[in-house]
Amino acid sequence: MDGRKGEVMRKILYSPGYGAGWTSWHSGSKEEKLFMLEYKPFIKILENGNEITEKDIERFNDDFREKFPEAETPYTGGVRDLTVHGTDGVVRIEEYDGSESVHESYDDWM
Repeated sequence: MDGRKGEVMRKILYSPGYGAGWTSWHSGSKEEKLFMLEYKPFIKILENGNEITEKDIERFNDDFREKFPEAETPYTGGVRDLTVHGTDGVVRIEEYDGSESVHESYDDWM
């Protein structure tokens, strides 16, 4: 929380390690990327201090295919570096050489 009463911080996933991005390496729709960005089972695993396993990745792939049956299944190479980031605004994920960074937009951004 950032001090504003009643607001809950949104949690997202990004991959800051070099090699493979998480959402930035997926060429699918905005809805598909949002699903990946906010995939709650991965967020919960990481917040509990655990690592994402192959079984967890299989579950993600199943959930993704169920929600987007016509879409190409995302590349999951960036999973090993996934990090949870809290935000209360809109974000843009930028990628350089597989390393993602989160850029937030604020009302008073100049």
